[in-house]
Amino acid sequence: MPVSTEKTDITKLYKQNEKFSPNWELVRQYLPLLKSIVAKMLINFPQDTDKEGVYTIGLLGLISASQTYNPNSQSKFGAYAGIRIKGALLDELRRMDWLPRTMRVQIKAFKQKVSQRELVLGRPLSDEEICNYLHISPKKLSYLRHLSKPYAFVPLDLNYESTGSDYDKTPTLEEKIADLTQHNGREVCEKNEIKTILKDFLSELPKLTQQILALHYSEGLCLSEIAVVFELSESRVCQIHADALTKLRKQILTTLKL
Repeated sequence: MPVSTEKTDITKLYKQNEKFSPNWELVRQYLPLLKSIVAKMLINFPQDTDKEGVYTIGLLGLISASQTYNPNSQSKFGAYAGIRIKGALLDELRRMDWLPRTMRVQIKAFKQKVSQRELVLGRPLSDEEICNYLHISPKKLSYLRHLSKPYAFVPLDLNYESTGSDYDKTPTLEEKIADLTQHNGREVCEKNEIKTILKDFLSELPKLTQQILALHYSEGLCLSEIAVVFELSESRVCQIHADALTKLRKQILTTLKL
């Protein structure tokens, strides 16, 4: 009996998996439909998009359609597959979009309202008229127009001046663009020198001043809280803090000769 039950379970599981396995005959039959849809939707993708990659995404949508299609439904497989292919391509476009979907909807509504109003008036609207009509500020109008502008994404790892020669040593765009976050040798030396000045200066300060500066800048306590810790008036703590900063600034300027 246990053996018989195990066979029944395996057979049932096999039939369930078989139901969702791709129908490769349908996939091959509707490849022309896939090519047609991809060709029409390619214009919505950036110019530098890999066409083979877009075709692969559409093919995955077609394969998924062959897995989930119900032959007993009233719709034909071609119509169902077309919806799944377009859906897969649209999902990829949304994934590639740098703007959130809600912002895209807002921009589309903005353009439609302005276009409809201009169509009624028979002339372009001024900035002031658009703001009054949509009840938005000039700053918001400028922001929406900025987001409405088309953007081009350029791969940084390509060599745009390459001659095709194996000996071409022209750097890529990524190598040409300066990294503003990277510090040069001079900046590193100046930073280390300032740290040394700070360390030497702080070591010469009275112990109370050192503790006040440590609590304020390292522990994040405000001057009023520090006054409570040392049982001093807040004005006295502020005076100690201000005097230390004044002396420190003078010491740095003198040392660096600025």
